[in-house]
Amino acid sequence: MIGAHLPDVDGRPADAAFVASVRETSQALVRLDIEHGGRDILPMALRAFRAAGRRLGSGAYLPAVERDLIAATGEAGEVAAWLAYDADRQDVSRQVIHAALMMSRQAGDRDMELFELSHQAMQSVHLHRPVEALRITQGLLDAEMPPRVAALLTIREGRALAQLGQANSALAALAKARSSLSDGVTARDPSWTWWIDDAEVLWHTGMARAELGDWTAAVPLLRRSAELRSGRRGRYNDLVHLLNALAHVGDWREAEPVLTEVASMMDEVGSTRTTNLLRRVLARIVQAAAPSTVADMAGATLRRNV
Repeated sequence: MIGAHLPDVDGRPADAAFVASVRETSQALVRLDIEHGGRDILPMALRAFRAAGRRLGSGAYLPAVERDLIAATGEAGEVAAWLAYDADRQDVSRQVIHAALMMSRQAGDRDMELFELSHQAMQSVHLHRPVEALRITQGLLDAEMPPRVAALLTIREGRALAQLGQANSALAALAKARSSLSDGVTARDPSWTWWIDDAEVLWHTGMARAELGDWTAAVPLLRRSAELRSGRRGRYNDLVHLLNALAHVGDWREAEPVLTEVASMMDEVGSTRTTNLLRRVLARIVQAAAPSTVADMAGATLRRNV
């Protein structure tokens, strides 16, 4: 224990109540993200993470709460890293997740450490660094792993394999992940695995199909994931990727209602990574041989979004 009775800006060292407030802030930010996306929430998350980190760095905490404060700060870093990812601040996300991972390891918080490693693999896939993602996931999957954590890491593995063009292995991994989720939540699964559900694995399977060049097969998977998804940010993300797939296959009849719903949501959800994709999709629709009703709507939505 190296903490001291050093005051912080409020004149008091961090205690158990302060640690609880850090955790409560993280959960509140997660709830906001589910509905609103990461763009506008990210500054608050970074401020909370850095404030807790300053307490640790200065020693302004009671020795008795040291481990809990380190663990709560690691969790706050994971939340901030996710929000930076959704806000398409990828460099910030990578920087914060490395700091968060170090803290969770120092605290001995293995459950949060696994979450942070899965985040690193997710971001490697997003940045099209599949070999990096495989190094993370395959090293972990060799160990004994809680079932839903293993399912998530297998999803990351499947996406990486799809990016490498290994279709059979990729689809087998994703099917394995989906099958393992059918057992429900076990006592061994960390609390953070609540969001790993059928919609999540269907979306990733659709994305893998798209990365393998089979956009026709991707469409029903992305449509179904959107139907099952809870929370506006997740549904917005799924619908934009569905619109992208429909544009690739030229199914304009199906694309029109999806575009209508996406246009109605884009001002409500601050998911910059999704909106950046939407801009590219809209520009492609405008330039494609789409019916005038679809092309005009895409053009009007694009002008609103610039």
